[in-house]
Amino acid sequence: MGLYRQIGDPIADELARQLIQKMNRQQLQELLNFDAQNISTPKEYNDFLTDLKVLPVWYRQHQMQEAAKFFKKYTREIMAILGAYSLPYCYAAADGARVLYLSEKIRKNQDKRLFETASFVVGLFEDKAFSGDKAGYELILKTRLRHAVVRYFTLKSEWNNDWGVPVNQEDMAGTNLAFSLIVLKGLEKFGFDISLDEKNAWLHAWKYIGFLLGIHEVLLTDDLREAYHLERIIERRQLKSSEHGRELTRSLVNHLKSSIPDKKIAAMVESQMRLLMGDKVADILGLSKNIIGTQLTRLLFNLQYLQNLLKEHHSSYPEFIKEFNKMKYKFSLEK
Repeated sequence: MGLYRQIGDPIADELARQLIQKMNRQQLQELLNFDAQNISTPKEYNDFLTDLKVLPVWYRQHQMQEAAKFFKKYTREIMAILGAYSLPYCYAAADGARVLYLSEKIRKNQDKRLFETASFVVGLFEDKAFSGDKAGYELILKTRLRHAVVRYFTLKSEWNNDWGVPVNQEDMAGTNLAFSLIVLKGLEKFGFDISLDEKNAWLHAWKYIGFLLGIHEVLLTDDLREAYHLERIIERRQLKSSEHGRELTRSLVNHLKSSIPDKKIAAMVESQMRLLMGDKVADILGLSKNIIGTQLTRLLFNLQYLQNLLKEHHSSYPEFIKEFNKMKYKFSLEK
């Protein structure tokens, strides 16, 4: 596994180098903006996008469709898990958190960071996102290029090679697990009865997404047992306390608290994150311990668990998309 910390994404890195040389900073930012429309794109970019549209032999269209249905069934819940579980889980990986810390946008504009994460995931699970002129492939390319640009400029800073290549294969594999396996674990912790077919479809979709993002296939799996095994390996190797990870977590916690109108519920954010991640990861991230708060949160957590376990679940996609479009409009006014 150590070898993969020294490997980035050579193909995307070469494209990023070419684009950085021929475009100014504003042009590059506009190109990599998820919402960019009607802009002129370089030939190198278009060629890469064309080459990206490949289907490996293990690709299963029916599982991609099943994953899209699964996402639309649990949209709000998945997004909540990404914010309160998946992202801080990534921050617990000290060497990976160092790269994230260097991005001012992540530390100082959590609102935009979370919105971009939502835009990425929503776009990937639109109907037929990876067919024709749909946006799935371009979202992948923009994300892959963002990683490559981060590598390019980070390596020109005071970077220690002992930390591995910025946004390396191991860190990307860990992030992929945060969006795939960790989401499934989070839903189960909330009491949702997820079928094996749904789990396999969700893992398969993220295996394909990871493949398109340039992650080596040996680090990708749509087998549930293999996913757990890979997570444990990366966790043993990478999860450790760091000031970068703790500061990123503090920034995220403060944002989540400020976003919740009910102050009593907002006060439970850290306790809920601790219950989702467990004490080991929560301690790594420096999440506060509050015995009374944790007990109260656990009680509410258990009540919600039983409710989700017993009642029929209805799609949360329509309600989420209404809020998402409001946020999209808000950010369009800020440009």
